Amino acid sequence: MVFIIFSVAVIGLTGVKGSMSKLNTVINHFTETIRSVNYIEKEFDLGNRVEENYTLGGKEMINTCDESKLDTQGEIIQDCLLQLDNESLIYLVGDSHAVHLLPMLEEAELTTDIYFQRHSTGIIVLEEFKTIKSSFSIINTEAQLKKLSNDYTQIYLLSSFFIRPYDDDLDTTKKKLIEYIKLYTDEATLIFVAPTPVFKSSPVLCAAVGINCVLDMEADKLSRLKTLQMYEDLVNKYQGVYIYDPYTGLCPTEECKIYDQGSDFLLYRDDDHISVEGSAALASHFKDWFTANFDNNGQSI
Repeated sequence: MVFIIFSVAVIGLTGVKGSMSKLNTVINHFTETIRSVNYIEKEFDLGNRVEENYTLGGKEMINTCDESKLDTQGEIIQDCLLQLDNESLIYLVGDSHAVHLLPMLEEAELTTDIYFQRHSTGIIVLEEFKTIKSSFSIINTEAQLKKLSNDYTQIYLLSSFFIRPYDDDLDTTKKKLIEYIKLYTDEATLIFVAPTPVFKSSPVLCAAVGINCVLDMEADKLSRLKTLQMYEDLVNKYQGVYIYDPYTGLCPTEECKIYDQGSDFLLYRDDDHISVEGSAALASHFKDWFTANFDNNGQSI
């Protein structure tokens, strides 16, 4: 639902015929705007498409698979596991930037099972966690990996977090990621997801009035550059660590639209989260990357 707050200051009416004319013009414009907004909501149904309707195997994931729902550390929530009787598993973990990758994983139709766990807090970026080893999230993931390794010959830990691209944060973040790598590389192949594009506003504004529809790619690429370089440094330094960059899959051309009215395609549900349909469309890009890096036995190519 789009709400427009309309405010008009009415000055004295004596001898202000011109002011009344301007007021009528404003009211007429406002009426047309309301009609346009109502048309767009009815025609394109963005109200439902901008919600967090992410599922796995037809099951709701956001509330079900939050680690706060666990009774004990290391517990495997069966509703968070898409079990297809494969020998390998992709374990997706992280914050809301992991959640929006669920449709991508399922639609990729790889020969892997899928498990998902959402962290309650951004363990990698919160300042109160100077070390990550004592956090519930880290201990829980470690325990889950040990349990899952009994059922799978190969596990890929696909980690996606929102990381602020600031120098003072990145130094601490990099140290935490090194801890993260050292904790998990014995149990899994680690794949970090590079920063995804960030738009200036939500798709609703674009759909309603055509504002901020196109990403400023030059500025966006610059803002994520240091974070991307940090990940690349880790990949070059540590074995069994990879980075998946979805950028060109989301924005294959220089004109990257948050919402394309012509094709009625919604790429993002807000300024920095991929929509369900946008994530599903990313599936072929991820599948190509994955199969180019790993064989059927989970070995790097």
